[in-house]
Amino acid sequence: MSELDGLRVFTNGELTIVTFEDKGFLDRQSFIGKAGDHLDKIIEARHTKTLIFDLAEITGLPSDMLGVLVGLQRRKIEIRLFNVTKEVRLILETTNLERLFDVREGDLSALIDASEEE
Repeated sequence: MSELDGLRVFTNGELTIVTFEDKGFLDRQSFIGKAGDHLDKIIEARHTKTLIFDLAEITGLPSDMLGVLVGLQRRKIEIRLFNVTKEVRLILETTNLERLFDVREGDLSALIDASEEE
């Protein structure tokens, strides 16, 4: 898979972990479309069942990104959101999406270290 600037993706079996190098990427609508396409390819190739997003330092989720997350969940992929900031938590609560996703806190470094970068 080709690398997408600002997005780091790691896989470990049917688990895929997504982290963000560029915390401001979500302000760019074109990035969200490319990220969604990139994730689709990885999900299909790796038969992903669980998708983890590390949202540390992310302060906003535009509706397009929420749509990507909901679309993935509708495909029966378990979505786990880690290290959600208070700003993102408020967005999830306002849109009633906090009930749809598994929201957690935790250090993902050991899991990332045990995974392969895409």
